[in-house]
Amino acid sequence: MQQLGKYQLLELLGQGGMGAVYRSFHPVLSQPVAVKVMQASMAADPQAGPRFLREAQVVAGLSHPGIVNIFDVDVQDGQPYIVMELLPAGSLAARLQSGPLPLADALALAAPLADALEYAHAQGLVHRDLKPANVLLRADGSPVLADFGLARPVQPNSAAQLTATGAVMGTLAYMAPEQFSGQPTDARADVYAFGVMLYEMLTGQLPFTGDSAQIMYG
Repeated sequence: MQQLGKYQLLELLGQGGMGAVYRSFHPVLSQPVAVKVMQASMAADPQAGPRFLREAQVVAGLSHPGIVNIFDVDVQDGQPYIVMELLPAGSLAARLQSGPLPLADALALAAPLADALEYAHAQGLVHRDLKPANVLLRADGSPVLADFGLARPVQPNSAAQLTATGAVMGTLAYMAPEQFSGQPTDARADVYAFGVMLYEMLTGQLPFTGDSAQIMYG
């Protein structure tokens, strides 16, 4: 069983391009937690560690019931990791595998998510990767916005703080056209992604499918 600092990695919960998430236990708080560990394959990139830890720095500055809580962040033998609240009910993406949601259920999820997104924007942040896989669910079914790894400081209508032109980051099916084409993006890109996600919740499918050109110009 792998040990990172004071945390034992008990069970692999999922993994993505940047990191893997494990179930663990916080010995001081005496509660289950999730530990996100940077993928070993990224260790050769000297910028990977700072990018990975930036997610914790971004979220640590936020305080909202609809945004995941960060408890700890550290580096063990060159391996950075983030300790966050454990969301036991899985992701919205997993829930949508069973098909579209009833209108009342979709609205019950959309309203608090919109509130969390509005709060993040008011703090000058754009998420840039809003999608069902990054919406986690608490035991009571309430949604939590997670994975701020691509978030950037952005103020609406402030060109000096826009994402640099040419930097295409995010998930294709949920990208606003300007984000897809590498143009400067602001909070409106998140609003677009939120609309795509709401459409998917209500219909069980994406509004645009196919190759990149079809999605872009569909």
